[in-house]
Amino acid sequence: MNRQTSKKAFTLIELALIIALTALLMTFVMKGLDVLKDVRLTKVRTLAKNAPLYHIDDLIIWYETSLEDSFEASQRVEGGNITIWYNRAPIHNRKNSATQDVVANQPKYFQNIFNKVIPAIRFDGNDFMNFNGLSLVQSDYTLFFVEQRTSSNSMAFIGGTTGSANQNLIAGYRNSSTLTIDHWSNSMNISVPDFSSPATAMHTFLMSSRAGVGKRYWLNGGSTPDASDSSQTVQLINYQGSAIGRQSLTPWYFTGNMAEIIIFNRALEDDERQEVEKYLSEKYQIVIE
Repeated sequence: MNRQTSKKAFTLIELALIIALTALLMTFVMKGLDVLKDVRLTKVRTLAKNAPLYHIDDLIIWYETSLEDSFEASQRVEGGNITIWYNRAPIHNRKNSATQDVVANQPKYFQNIFNKVIPAIRFDGNDFMNFNGLSLVQSDYTLFFVEQRTSSNSMAFIGGTTGSANQNLIAGYRNSSTLTIDHWSNSMNISVPDFSSPATAMHTFLMSSRAGVGKRYWLNGGSTPDASDSSQTVQLINYQGSAIGRQSLTPWYFTGNMAEIIIFNRALEDDERQEVEKYLSEKYQIVIE
């Protein structure tokens, strides 16, 4: 009996040790994963701090999610409501930041979304943030968006409130398999892969009033446009109620995760555009084809 009792006690001790060692190992694994995420996030932040956006002229808007001062510190928590998304464009730094005062329309902050390390601003199909788009009036432009849609609905990356010709710049999904760049007329519609599940996409829209250029679009960058229409050279004549994640007339609200928005109020040269796309591809691990 004593031997059996001793053997049983020894087995319990062994079991306790195994449990303790397993818990310790899991702690080391979790800490290791946290360290790895910190290293990857540091690399992402270094890319952002050395982005070509600091030396390409006519950048008017740069909203991004990885840098600590892109948001208020108190709002950089999991599921935190975002009231202000700071504009990082060097000349306009913190001027024309995107804002939303209405709680019900505030997108939320989530960590580890893009590449399981970069934070996202999540729009739920009712959220939007206001910004001043008047710098795009009577101007050429180049727009960059990095996003993950989570719905097949019609949805706007940006849009306004006016239903008159050439007075409302809308960029986004017209339906599950069609993108659009629209001035509330002079729209260019682009066929894209149908929605099936969230996937990171980089969109580049360019509009030039120069003869023979017009509108061009690239999905995930590259040298050759995925769509173009050289006849669409008419600039915006007004842009009221401009917002991220909404155009209010139809309406189309964005549903999904947004990571970065970059806007120039001129048509970039090919080498400049590709420099921005290279930065975004490295940051979000998007393959440029």
